[in-house]
Amino acid sequence: KETDTRVSDLQNQLEETSSISAALKCQLKDLGQQLVVLSGERDRSVKENGKLKSDNQRMGKEQEMLIDKSFRQVEELKSTRDTLEQDVEQQVAEYQDMMKCCANLQQQNQSVLVQCVKDCIKDLEKATVELERQKTI
Repeated sequence: KETDTRVSDLQNQLEETSSISAALKCQLKDLGQQLVVLSGERDRSVKENGKLKSDNQRMGKEQEMLIDKSFRQVEELKSTRDTLEQDVEQQVAEYQDMMKCCANLQQQNQSVLVQCVKDCIKDLEKATVELERQKTI
């Protein structure tokens, strides 16, 4: 009887162990499937990270090129501004010289005009004196 009980207990344990083994096999199968999924996700993440890294490097190079281009444009604009400032200064100096010349010419014209008027007055006085003299003759 003891042996029967013992056999019965062992059969129960065997059934329990079989049940546990079946459950563990199911869990192992699920874990295997999860591992495949996670492995695929990891591979996609690695690939995406590689692409992002490549994109970041490319964008970094593009930004460096844009910055260099901007610096060159700024230097060109400074040079253009300097040239324009020099041109304006030169034109202002030329204008001032021209205005001085005009003022000198105007002054010379006035002097010539005054002398002309004086000469005309002298000529008129002489003519008047001559006329007076001829009237008296």
